[in-house]
Amino acid sequence: MLLYKNGRFYGKKVSFLLPDGFYFEDDPDINVEHGFCAWPPEKDYLCSWNFYEDCWGSKAELENWLSPECGFISLTPITPIQMNGLSGHFLLYKNRQAQYYEARFDLGEGEELSFLTETRERGKDIRQIVVSPPFQAALEGIRAQ
Repeated sequence: MLLYKNGRFYGKKVSFLLPDGFYFEDDPDINVEHGFCAWPPEKDYLCSWNFYEDCWGSKAELENWLSPECGFISLTPITPIQMNGLSGHFLLYKNRQAQYYEARFDLGEGEELSFLTETRERGKDIRQIVVSPPFQAALEGIRAQ
C-alpha cells in the first residue's frame, strides 16, 4: 500500500514523486502488483515503481535478467548507483521487443524498490530516454525516508 502526501508517494523506507504531466496507467494487465506504472507526457516509454520482498540484493537481482533462460542482452555493465540517501545498482538491457533501464534500490531486510523504464516503440533508444528531462525528474524524485 502506498501513501500519497504532499505530492509524494510513500512506502517501505522510500518515497517518490510522479512528475508533472505523467499519465497513470490504468490497464490491469500492464500495471505492477506492488506499485504502479505511468507514462511521460509523450507516452513513448513506460515507467514503473515496484516494491519487492525476499530479494538477494540489487546487483544479484539484475544479474538474474542476464541469465541465458531470460533472453535479455546487457547494453551496459551493472553499475552502482547512489542518490538521495539510497544505494543500489542499475542496468540497461534489451530483448527483441523492448529496451529497459532498471534501477534497484536496496531498502534493507531483503526489500527493494525497482524503478523500471521500458521502450515499446521500435527505434526508440533507451540511452536517449535516460537523459531526457521527464525521465530524470522521475528518477531523481526517488529518495530515502
